[in-house]
Amino acid sequence: MLKIIYIYIVLDDFEKVTASTNYNKTYDAVRIFWNKVSGASGYRIYQWTNSGWKTIKTISGNSTFNYRVENLVPGTTYKFKVKAYIKYNGTTYWGTASDTIMTKTKTFVVAKVKAKTNFTYSTDAVRINWNKVSGASGYRIYQWTSSGWKTIKTISGNSTFNYRISGLKSGTTYKFKVKAYQKAYGQTYWGTASDTIITTTKPGKVSFTVTAGEEKVTVKWSKVAGATGYKIYYKTSKNGNWIALKSTSGTSFTKTNLDGGRTYYFAVRAYRTVNSKTYYGALTSKTAVPDYKYSLYYIKSSSSVYTTSYAYKATVSGGSWYTGHVDYRYNGYIVIDYMSTEVLIKTSNVSKRSNAKILPTGAIGQYGGSIAGYSACGPTAVAILVNSEKNQSWSKDSLILFSEKNSLNDQGSLRGGGGMTAPKLLSLIKMYSGGKYTAKNIYSSNSTSTLKKTNR
Repeated sequence: MLKIIYIYIVLDDFEKVTASTNYNKTYDAVRIFWNKVSGASGYRIYQWTNSGWKTIKTISGNSTFNYRVENLVPGTTYKFKVKAYIKYNGTTYWGTASDTIMTKTKTFVVAKVKAKTNFTYSTDAVRINWNKVSGASGYRIYQWTSSGWKTIKTISGNSTFNYRISGLKSGTTYKFKVKAYQKAYGQTYWGTASDTIITTTKPGKVSFTVTAGEEKVTVKWSKVAGATGYKIYYKTSKNGNWIALKSTSGTSFTKTNLDGGRTYYFAVRAYRTVNSKTYYGALTSKTAVPDYKYSLYYIKSSSSVYTTSYAYKATVSGGSWYTGHVDYRYNGYIVIDYMSTEVLIKTSNVSKRSNAKILPTGAIGQYGGSIAGYSACGPTAVAILVNSEKNQSWSKDSLILFSEKNSLNDQGSLRGGGGMTAPKLLSLIKMYSGGKYTAKNIYSSNSTSTLKKTNR
């Protein structure tokens, strides 16, 4: 009797593949591997795509249990699975697919740039520099604007590590940052941006004036856009070193206790402070010569007179008051104006009447005064004495006219270059003040010496 035998292959009993990818991962490839399935004719690897699972490789035989998937994108997650198959009598039978393998290629990292601005800055430009990033294909510089970060320059190659940004405003703060980029695996990869660089352009030059006064110089300047403050300097010679006087946010400064007749150099420059760093503008200088500060000096006794290029030998009687000043060129001596000449008296041999000041008309003599032609020594001495002692502002020129009108020039006409004795000086003070002020012992009680001053 003929018997028919049916052979069935039960697929459910075909072993399921176990697969994984836990090693040999690179930027553009992953390697998946699986266990050997007994009796398998081969294996098939699938990759998930937007349109579903796609066969990427079929491996025949039962001796290969891994496969490298290439041409992937760095830092990207992928999904794979593997099936075993068996061929029997011309028919292919498929086992159950492995669980889905989810893996990610290595992320391609471009190093972070280190950037700074520690050199070469001006009123309209700054230069930033950065470290070299190994393997970089180039760099990109960004500037912060009101609408956010804006690309201002892309530099190709890996040999340039600084960039000058020009066309900026003086005394203004700016922000920049730099990124490195690298082209690889058909893509452009960007590194982490540098820390934000906060810097500033230098403030502009200061426009200033110098005004000389009695043993002082006043410096005044206009404000500079963006300046945090101003620094004032001075020096006593052209080739000397600058000495810092003061930092201020104001617009004027007066240097006192200077030597009359001496040339001083003054300079002002603006500065701007950002993040505890100070940026200085250009330093320009001007010269000024302070006036002498005249006072009345009492000659204690007859004194030797020292001859100089302009102070000549003369006889000066003791016990009289004379106008004079301290001259920085003759340390230890007072310059006395006496009998149409100037002489030097030892400081130890005089006493100062007061810390007197000269009125707006200027010098003791009449050159430069508004009433030319007068020696004016007496009225000037009165002005010095009263103004310093009584804090008044008597005008030297007004005193001259008053003296002439009231016949107080008892040694001849003021217009003729005469002088005033002590009694007349006392009368001038009393009469001009309307009896408010009186003076005694302007000279020693028995002296009739006159005050004299050479026209200057």
